[in-house]
Amino acid sequence: MEKFKQCAANFPALTPIGFIDRAATVYGDCISIVYNSTRFTWSHTFKRCRKLASALCSQNISRGDVVSVVAPNVPAMYEMHFAVPMAGAVLNNINIRLDARTMAEQFSHCEPKFLFVDYQFLPLVTEALSRIRHKPNLVVIEETTDMNKATSEAAPTYEGMIKGGDPDFQIRWPEDEWQAAVLNYTSGTTSAPKGVVHCHRGLYAMAVDNLLMWGMTRAPVFLWTLPMFHGNGWCFPWSIAAAGGTNICLRKFDGAAVVARPDPFWGETPCAFVRINNNCSEVLSEVRVISFCRERMAHFMAPKTLIFMQELPKTSTGKVQKFVLREIAKTLGEHSSD
Repeated sequence: MEKFKQCAANFPALTPIGFIDRAATVYGDCISIVYNSTRFTWSHTFKRCRKLASALCSQNISRGDVVSVVAPNVPAMYEMHFAVPMAGAVLNNINIRLDARTMAEQFSHCEPKFLFVDYQFLPLVTEALSRIRHKPNLVVIEETTDMNKATSEAAPTYEGMIKGGDPDFQIRWPEDEWQAAVLNYTSGTTSAPKGVVHCHRGLYAMAVDNLLMWGMTRAPVFLWTLPMFHGNGWCFPWSIAAAGGTNICLRKFDGAAVVARPDPFWGETPCAFVRINNNCSEVLSEVRVISFCRERMAHFMAPKTLIFMQELPKTSTGKVQKFVLREIAKTLGEHSSD
């Protein structure tokens, strides 16, 4: 091997953006994203990502520039996990549950060149930006199913940028897999937010690890109840692309928090806590919900116990306090594995 030199053909930089390139070829006609009445295929999503990357580069985005986004789990949030690094930039997802002061601290520290904001969070972001000197280029993310919901006439829109992009844009592949791909921050609940930078290689490895550890097969269906602003959704945006799966995007989810309950045979089994939606006309039961889960996931992952609550215990930033739920699960005693 000493006689052979490393080159792009035999030693490419590992990067998660390669997963969508492959998905567009292998799973091109398969559904990639479902959001309300919106349906995209993998070939469609790949083109949209390339067009957005093209639009960013036409606005003088350079390698290493930061692009921040404040949005829930809508298609734009998913697409930016590919489009931003395709432009050579660094993706910075902001926790939508933060207050304006904490959000301003993060903007001041990372100094994003572009800031994409879902229309619902424009007032919050506007207040945050009023606290700092740095003023990024603001882009409004409209509701995909209702383009009239964009509330800022002055700012360009997400779909407008995609419309003006080049679908044949030449991706800016990382020159080195050690290059930064994302920048995340802690919530700052105990002190000032702390930044964490992840490289292309690290994200690639974690995305593949998800496939192995969770036993994900070809074309899985992934319901986005985990916020993508939490550690980039634990790298599942890239994992789902690698497996050619379908992303079910949700703007808001009041769902089940799952913790362990002691079990005499298995050691512990899943115990789910579900928030009751008083506006829902459908009556749910423990048996019905558990049966629903068992039909759609591996049986060992489905909850064995279900507890309905009016509200789930949460921190000031909106995180579910699982330690409280674990204590409740312990008081139930050991689950019977009959």
